[in-house]
Amino acid sequence: MFGVLEKENLLLKECLLAKRLGKKIFIYGASLSAKMVLNVLKRHGIPLEGFCVDAQFYKKGMYKEGLPIMLVDKLVVESNRGEDIAIIVAFTVEKKLDFRRYGHIQIIDRDFWLFGTAYNYIGNEIDFDFWEKNRDRFETLYDALEDEKSKACMLAYINQKISGDFRYLESLYGSNQYYEKELVDIGNVRCMVDCGTYDGDSFRRFCQNYEKVVGRQYNETAVLLEPSKEAYDKLKSLNIADKKKLIIENYGVWESEGCLYFSEDGTSSRIEKRGTDMARVNKLDNIAYEIFRENNFKAGEGFIKMDIEGSELNALRGGSNLVQKYHPILAVCVYHKKEDLITIPAYIKSLYEEYRFFLRIYSRYAKELVLYAIPNT
Repeated sequence: MFGVLEKENLLLKECLLAKRLGKKIFIYGASLSAKMVLNVLKRHGIPLEGFCVDAQFYKKGMYKEGLPIMLVDKLVVESNRGEDIAIIVAFTVEKKLDFRRYGHIQIIDRDFWLFGTAYNYIGNEIDFDFWEKNRDRFETLYDALEDEKSKACMLAYINQKISGDFRYLESLYGSNQYYEKELVDIGNVRCMVDCGTYDGDSFRRFCQNYEKVVGRQYNETAVLLEPSKEAYDKLKSLNIADKKKLIIENYGVWESEGCLYFSEDGTSSRIEKRGTDMARVNKLDNIAYEIFRENNFKAGEGFIKMDIEGSELNALRGGSNLVQKYHPILAVCVYHKKEDLITIPAYIKSLYEEYRFFLRIYSRYAKELVLYAIPNT
């Protein structure tokens, strides 16, 4: 039976309680994740005293968003002097604070990613109202999922996005992102298209999975697409057995050809109107269709991975002819935008009715959710 149990955001509930009790509220962490939480606190009128970090990240006199960054141990000393403090954890490293040392401090350790992604702070939350308004569309996907693990992942993901309760995903998330052995027949792949290659890590893991299954180095066609010029230049060092079949393009993947603004942040780049850099974009149909046609690839012999920070649906629209004609395996991230989980599967199904859908998740946090579309072969 399809159903959502949660109705309220536990992180926000605990923050509001700390506010009512007059506690001084700090965020543990000072990265983009911390800014995401800060923006939500502002939205709900919850005052923040500042940020706190561990000793290895601390420098005296640091500020973020006009607020001081303090040493977490200093906060502990202050709380021992009678300061009433609450610390919100906005830090994804598992081995962080030993919370047993902080029994007298209110520690708010929930899934802060439920507020959206680090690139879309406000308005990207899956809350109970969003689920209820789109219940029929969510149920359509749930009924289309092929196995019980996929259905469990979907329900756990939505419940955790609403509530922030880690327990939903703790027993479900895996590690072999994009290349699940029981779903992807990797030994049958003759063309791997990596949309959003960055430094090549996901392609290297593809090659490792392939070699483990087949027993030799991957020597088929690979198309690696990356809009960042800096990351693109680093990709030149990648190798496969047949170097002539390795195609590296300095493109973002989109529904049309042209140039768009994009932003870079450490390990990722994304297309957005407020970006400060310009990236060339192109359609998958322009980039890869002829490769599939010339090699007469059959269903399942192509593999397309998409982790492109919210541009997945646009990229699929730009590859509609390729998907309709050659039915590649698709491994598509569906967590960057709150609508992705319902719009992306529906669009893929409109291109080829015979795709089978699976969901897998690769993080304790409500992110790294991947839709696998596997063609009937």
